[in-house]
Amino acid sequence: MAFFSRIFGAIDRTFLARAYVISVAIAGLMLWVVSQADAETKPGYGFYASVAVNAALFPFAKLVWNELRDFLMGDNFVIANAFLVFGMKFFVNFMLWASAMFVAPVGVAYLWFRTRTA
Repeated sequence: MAFFSRIFGAIDRTFLARAYVISVAIAGLMLWVVSQADAETKPGYGFYASVAVNAALFPFAKLVWNELRDFLMGDNFVIANAFLVFGMKFFVNFMLWASAMFVAPVGVAYLWFRTRTA
């Protein structure tokens, strides 16, 4: 239990809530698309398990992306077309969600080492 309180205590609550809202929206979109398929092409239980795991781990994958982006970009201010920016945000969030089970362990390890006592 101390592990979860240490990891979740290190994340800003608004970031966590926003990331879970995005995660649930993408998971809902994925499940809706699958529900439109024919009966013989419906996925198995592994698909539903991966949707649940990716939905749960998405905030940690997004944390990795945000930390990497902030490290590389710094405090630069970029002006771009709103449609391009929101399109890229959707693409990045979808790719992070799809790869969350692979990227999120890096985020959990980062939080673990960041909150360790000296």
